Amino acid sequence: MTTRQVITFQPSHTVRGMKKRSLGGLTCRRPCVVMPLMSRTMFRSLHLYLQVCLMLLGLEPQKHTATAEKRLARVNYCGGRVLGAHHRYRSAPARSVLECATFCGADPGCQAVVFDASAAWCHLGNVIANSDCSNMELATSGMTHYQTRRTGADESLHVTVTTGRDKDPSLMSNDGLFTHLYLSVSAGRSPAEQPQVCGANQVLQGATCECAPGYRGNPCTAYIGDCEDLRTTGVTADGVYSIFPLQAWESFPVYCSFKSKARTWIMERYSPNFSFNLTWAAYRDGFGSLAGDYWLGLQKIHLLTTSKAYSLRVGVKLKNSTTLYQTYNNFAVADESNYFRLSVGPFSSTDDLGNCLQPLNGSSFSTHDSDHDGEDAINCAAQRSGGWWFRSITCSTCNPTGLLGQQGLGGDNEAFWTSDKGRLTPLKISFYLQTM
Repeated sequence: MTTRQVITFQPSHTVRGMKKRSLGGLTCRRPCVVMPLMSRTMFRSLHLYLQVCLMLLGLEPQKHTATAEKRLARVNYCGGRVLGAHHRYRSAPARSVLECATFCGADPGCQAVVFDASAAWCHLGNVIANSDCSNMELATSGMTHYQTRRTGADESLHVTVTTGRDKDPSLMSNDGLFTHLYLSVSAGRSPAEQPQVCGANQVLQGATCECAPGYRGNPCTAYIGDCEDLRTTGVTADGVYSIFPLQAWESFPVYCSFKSKARTWIMERYSPNFSFNLTWAAYRDGFGSLAGDYWLGLQKIHLLTTSKAYSLRVGVKLKNSTTLYQTYNNFAVADESNYFRLSVGPFSSTDDLGNCLQPLNGSSFSTHDSDHDGEDAINCAAQRSGGWWFRSITCSTCNPTGLLGQQGLGGDNEAFWTSDKGRLTPLKISFYLQTM
């Protein structure tokens, strides 16, 4: 898109003179001082006539121009911030970001612009954003930040500003005494800014090369989103591995086991002396040892279950050495702003373990210091001695994070999956994810 804008400036009555030119015996000279005895109308007509005359003979006044060129890029690495007010040295009304860009293009000291669409105002800045964004401030509604450096850019403006006298008489004012400033602005990326060839495992996204789907990092390598991805690479030994789910910002370790299907473990407990009666922060971030009793962390479970579709496999080993299993399809956990709300689909089981999770579908997670069970009269997590997806005054039909290794006397804070197992209390409880 290219726009053309004409801005006029009124000079003083004294105008620079022109050299004499002889036109068939008639000497043409541009007046140096407006003659008081000549009417303004006569002067305008004579001046315009002489101007056209000189142009037709190729003797028009020399067009003096100066051109400035800048590329301004909209940056996104500061996340909704714009250049701080103390770095803005000049402001002017502007109806569009292109008009704002022209002000910067014509000012040699301009390094950045803040365009306020809501106020139709343009602010020029003398610096660009610091790498740590310390010279930026939160943007109000309608504000955008552009700067001369393209680091982190997602949009650019190519600005060319040309100034000088316009020799087209049709663009002159009525008296021909005005000097014209005309501006040319184009929006979009210049061909020079477009990467021509991307590296291995990369694709072109806009003006930048990014890792292709299925690849991450620098250089772009195949990412491992869970234990199943590890299995496809040929890994078969159980142990601790680093994974990088699609929704995650960084990798983190998990325990993987490989049998008929790869298993990504999110909880394992078998030591009676290891307490799961911990805080919200502990359950959110994870605790314990991947080589022993541990809870992976609600945030990591959220990242996993929003990156792929999983079933949750629950395993309970009872005191009679029997191990029972229950499988829940479409298991997922929401983010912290939704209190890690539980989402679970139909269950399937060949064992008589019992169904606990489906009645809790849609419940928020609770700990003794962060109660979201929906009942003000009680704190289920404090009552049950562990964090869990509790609901209402009934709390839960299972309590896998309660006190382990008890005598099976039926206390509310004992660890159990379903209460109808009586004195056959769990010796071991495990949760792991399998891809569906």
